[in-house]
Parts: sequence; structure tokens; C-alpha cells
Amino acid sequence: MTLRHTVRALYLKARLIGPVALLALMVGCSQGLYEKRLIETDASQGQSCRNRCELLKTQCRQRQETRERACQDWHAQAKEDYDLCRGGGGGNCRPPETCLGADMRICDRQYEDCFPNCGGHIEKRIKISPDTQSKTEIPSDSKAATTN
Repeated sequence: MTLRHTVRALYLKARLIGPVALLALMVGCSQGLYEKRLIETDASQGQSCRNRCELLKTQCRQRQETRERACQDWHAQAKEDYDLCRGGGGGNCRPPETCLGADMRICDRQYEDCFPNCGGHIEKRIKISPDTQSKTEIPSDSKAATTN
């Protein structure tokens, strides 16, 4: 593959990062309005199910970290290619986009989707302010476990 094709491929990949970053920003801003608690209706019921949910979450986190490391490796190579392009006097050199980081919220949502199948439910609270207590949307008499 020639340098021209490599730079073109990197440019096409970089064009995708902008819309993805915008979407992540929009989702991230709405996440700060709520806090969630996982409510176990019966601690003994579904323990193996909750363990499977936890395993899925752990595996998801490992995949996210692996993707981030791969992105960092790609970015380092793309930066070298960019520096070579600039050093060679190329006028169409584009700097590579930076990596967005491992988004562990995906794994938390996956766990929250799994948890109700194990006999529990999720209590969502509206955050009033950092200094005051939250207003509960779904009342519960059950034992609670707070999410990350």
C-alpha cells in the first residue's frame, strides 16, 4: 500500500470519529441527570445469574480497554505517517484524530440490562443537586446496591 493510499484510509477513518464523538457527548450530558440503584428483591435468588451479569460486565470492560489500546497504537502509527507527510513537504497532510478513551458506561448499561433478568430491578432517581438528596422516581422497599 502506498503512502497516498495509507493517508487516504486514515483520512476516511478520521472522518467517522467526529460524528461518533458528537453522539457520545450528547449521551454523556444526559447521563448526569439521573443516578441509578440496583435493587435486589431476594439476595439468595439468582446469585448465579448476577454472577453471569458481572462476568459479562468484566469481559465488556476488558474489550473496551483492548479497543482503546488498539486505538492508541493506531494513533501512534498515524501520527508517524502524518509527521512523515509533513516532513516530505506534502500539502494534504491531515493530523490523526485522537482516541476517545474506553467508554465503560456501555458495560454498565449492559449490566443494567442483565440485572432485571436475575430477579432485581433498577431504581432511577433524578438528581436535584449535588448537595441535596435525590427524588426517587420508583419507590422500593427492597435492599439496594448502588451502581458505579
